[in-house]
Amino acid sequence: MMTSQANRGIIDAGNRVLGQVLAKTSFKDNLRTLLMNIDPENAPALIRTFLGKDVEVPLAIVSALPSVVNAFIAMADEFARQLNEKFPEPLLQGFAASLVNEIDLKTLASAQEGITRLVHILMPVFLEVKTQLEEKQGCKKEDGEDSDVSSPLTPTLFPTKGDIAPKGRGRKKDLSSSEKERGMKKGLSSSRKETGHE
Repeated sequence: MMTSQANRGIIDAGNRVLGQVLAKTSFKDNLRTLLMNIDPENAPALIRTFLGKDVEVPLAIVSALPSVVNAFIAMADEFARQLNEKFPEPLLQGFAASLVNEIDLKTLASAQEGITRLVHILMPVFLEVKTQLEEKQGCKKEDGEDSDVSSPLTPTLFPTKGDIAPKGRGRKKDLSSSEKERGMKKGLSSSRKETGHE
C-alpha cells in the first residue's frame, strides 16, 4: 500500500485525470478547436515572455529535464509497442503519409537553406576568433608565461606561434633535443676512446 502511494506522482495524476477527461465529449470538441487555432507566428513572443519575466522559473524547469526526459522515453517505448501490436501496417503507413503531407516542406527547405547560408557567412568570423586565440596564446608564451612547461591536463585547442617554427628554421625544442643527442654521442665516443687507450 505504501509502495503504490509512493509511486504516485505527476505522471500518475495526469494519467488518472486524462482518463476521466477523455471520456467527456465536450473536452474533445474544445481540444479540436484549440488545435485548429495554433499560431506559430506568435511562438517567438512566447519565448521572450517566458525567459524575460522571471529567470527563476526557466532554471527550475531546466533542473527537472532529466526526469522529464526519462518520462518521455518510457512513454515513447510504450507508444511504439501499442502501435505495433494494435494497428496493421497499411493503416500506419496511410496515416503517416497523411501526416507528412500536412508538413510545410517548402518552409522546411527554406529554413535548411537559410541555416546553411548562415554557417558559410559566419565561418570567417569563427576563423578570425581562432586566429585571435592563437595570437593571444603566442603573446603569453613570448612574455614567458608557461613557456617551458606544458601541462597534459590543459591541452591547447589550436597551435600557438611558439609551436610553429619560422620559415627556414627548425623548432627550438627540436634543435635543443638534437644538440643534446649529439653531445651524448660525442661524450660516449670520447669515453670509449679514452678507455681503449688506457
